[in-house]
Amino acid sequence: MTGYILVAVMSFLGMTAIEDSPLPTLVSPDLWMEDDSTRCTALMTIASAIVEKYVDLKAEFGEPSRPQSASRNCSKLDYSKEVISLGLLHLNFKDAVREGDGDRILRMWKYFLLLFRATGHTNYAMEALTLLLQCNVFLPPNLAEQIKWSRFINVHGQLGRNISCDLHMEHLNRVVKSSIEVLGANKSEKAIVRAGKCVGKFIKVLAAFDKQADIRGRSGDHSEKSYTNDLHQVIEQLLVSNTLDSSYMHKSFSKLRPNLIRNLSEQELKDWIIKNVFNYSSCH
Repeated sequence: MTGYILVAVMSFLGMTAIEDSPLPTLVSPDLWMEDDSTRCTALMTIASAIVEKYVDLKAEFGEPSRPQSASRNCSKLDYSKEVISLGLLHLNFKDAVREGDGDRILRMWKYFLLLFRATGHTNYAMEALTLLLQCNVFLPPNLAEQIKWSRFINVHGQLGRNISCDLHMEHLNRVVKSSIEVLGANKSEKAIVRAGKCVGKFIKVLAAFDKQADIRGRSGDHSEKSYTNDLHQVIEQLLVSNTLDSSYMHKSFSKLRPNLIRNLSEQELKDWIIKNVFNYSSCH
């Protein structure tokens, strides 16, 4: 994903290698000498132009019961734009979780609803609709706010360190499973229940031991190796293959839709939402 993004940036800035400098007509060589506000404005202008050129997430619906035809061959550029668009959507969602941004997460679930519905993932689309109905229609304001802001947890107390509650539960389960494994012959239902109830104490004891013994890496964070060399190889391959070439057509891309949402009928979507709203109301 990073490789595709950097290749798009390089193409826009007229760079043929990652070590090159942008064209001076696009980025002034003296920009680094300007104040923070000027540099930030220039960066946002360039980023907006790159997004406008290589990202396509506009929800332009198709005709009822007549999805956009996928018979034509799509180009490498169409494929790359779809990779970049969906990849940035995923990265944005991960960032919203890290920042604990409940409002942004709900906004993204609105788009996920369209995406899941357009690609035939009915169960996921139903989950998205249920969440949005709960937060915007059916639940009292206090419960709606609780659902919005209780989907993640910050066990470190630091900015940008939130994780999803599901992931946190997996971490807790790992601690419980480890404690059960060491029971050996003493393993019993009563002992397993006790281990589950003591998981909070286990974590504190492990953290205290690690701190005193200067042991790192048990916090749940995964150490990551540098992928600079791999990234450079990916970028080189993408450049060699002209991944942003709009003239290269291939039969492998014959079923590719440059924007998945355009395959969705607005009227059919409305009918589906109304039907499920009534079903949800009658069940609750």
